[in-house]
Amino acid sequence: MLNVPDVPAAIAWYENLGFTIERTNQKWEPDSEVNWAFMSYDRVQMMLNARMADEGAHSVVTLYFNVADCDAFHDAIKDKVEVRYAPSDQFYGMRDFEVLDLNGNSLIFGHQIAEEL
Repeated sequence: MLNVPDVPAAIAWYENLGFTIERTNQKWEPDSEVNWAFMSYDRVQMMLNARMADEGAHSVVTLYFNVADCDAFHDAIKDKVEVRYAPSDQFYGMRDFEVLDLNGNSLIFGHQIAEEL
């Protein structure tokens, strides 16, 4: 789960990458503002949650997503995000790339290219 300062803004950012909303807290609280969301892309699932105002600065996290083809996903989103590094083969047997989300969280998307080391 990613704790974010603005859930609707985070939803829009991830929708721009191709994620879809599976459900929000409005399923159970129809008249409330959106402060939680469950989203998916292919077989990737994640939750967004509103960070409480008194929690101060959030901690930045790194999330690693296994995707079928990181090059194809990179090509689909590269003009929509800040790419930290382009797809490249890693010593740990993965090909991956990194982007930053709107809250500064590091998102790495990769696929396996070699047997586990």
